[in-house]
Amino acid sequence: MATYMHPTIKETPTRRDTLIAAQTVSLMCAVGALWLFVSPWADGFSDYRDPWNAWIVGAVMFVCSLIRLIGPARTTFFSYVNAVLAVWILVSPWVYGYAGNGPRLTNSLAVGVFILAMSLVSARETRHLSGL
Repeated sequence: MATYMHPTIKETPTRRDTLIAAQTVSLMCAVGALWLFVSPWADGFSDYRDPWNAWIVGAVMFVCSLIRLIGPARTTFFSYVNAVLAVWILVSPWVYGYAGNGPRLTNSLAVGVFILAMSLVSARETRHLSGL
């Protein structure tokens, strides 16, 4: 996937590899966010009182991941947004009281850890390019 570069920025193999790495982990975050969004239906908890948490947070994470995928050089901030939202997903089982529900807890912890890790890797790859 080609990324826009200002005409004065020189394309180097190292810079290109950095951008590809950031795009790859951003794509992985997008897949994780998409799973978070559909998981209330897939896991059968869409009738509970709190599936909107997965829907809203999953949608925001997905959009942030797409922004990073399209233009990783200047959008490091969106990786940090995803990291903060991933922490929220990690604590939400206790906030909403479903920590005793094994499958839902496992899903929240797995998605939260995965997106947190991928977001931090994505941010690390490009923070020196974006000045963050």
